[in-house]
Amino acid sequence: MILQRLAQTDLALFLDFCKRYRDMVDDSYLTDDELALFVVDMVKFPTVIVKDGLAIVAAASLIVDAENRVARFRIFHSEASEDSLYREMLEAVLAGCAVDAVSIYGDHDRVDFFMRLARLQFEFERFIFVMRREIDGSQVPVRLPIGYRLRPMQFDQDEVIYQQVRNTAFAGLAGSMPLSLEAVAQLPDQHEHLDNGILLLCREMAVVGLVRVTKYEEGGKVTTAIEPICILPDYQGQGLGRHLLRAGLNISAAHGISTCTLCVNADNKRAALLYEQEGFTFEHIVQCWRYAP
Repeated sequence: MILQRLAQTDLALFLDFCKRYRDMVDDSYLTDDELALFVVDMVKFPTVIVKDGLAIVAAASLIVDAENRVARFRIFHSEASEDSLYREMLEAVLAGCAVDAVSIYGDHDRVDFFMRLARLQFEFERFIFVMRREIDGSQVPVRLPIGYRLRPMQFDQDEVIYQQVRNTAFAGLAGSMPLSLEAVAQLPDQHEHLDNGILLLCREMAVVGLVRVTKYEEGGKVTTAIEPICILPDYQGQGLGRHLLRAGLNISAAHGISTCTLCVNADNKRAALLYEQEGFTFEHIVQCWRYAP
């Protein structure tokens, strides 16, 4: 077997490997839409493969956030179970990669995989609840306090305030990294973007919160995800989050989409309880692990 950097000549084989095993790993960045955007780029997407003859039998691929010096695994999987092969891939994919930490996610029941991560000196970071709600197409009531209103985000106008509100609200959230202004400007170009899917919460003229709804395909069916819901610290604890959540559900219903999902850190019990009260049920638990090179 030969470990090597991904070359353009092996791109089709790599994409096929990702599709073949995406149901066994975290598939967040292995959907058809995501893989269609993948390019051979050892700076943005460092990738190594292991070949046995002409076949790829293992792969490790990262998505690098250079501004925050972090990365996330797109895939880290081998048909063989030896820790030594995973260690070689880890060292190879990180070689020359200027990051301070790498994250990997996986369903809670992947016990053997998480045991391997521990042997590779990854550290457990947090649990994430994935929740789901079915939508019957009707609108749910959104009753904001006097002085508050919702308005659609206007691109080429609201990028800075979106960035400021989102980053301030999530500053203390485990696993959250600051969002760059460039990334905000690129939101409407992403394949998961939903028209009129971002609403800004205003207190008189000031924006104090927001909700974003995206779309993705799951089993041939379009589903929405509410991500994020955020409110500036001075305005939290007033019940505003409930109405932002309901506004997000109404966006889904307005697009004729019948299923909505969201994720919440397990230690954020207040938010998880709110989502339950609004009809979301727990679907599964995800573990996040972190490696510091």
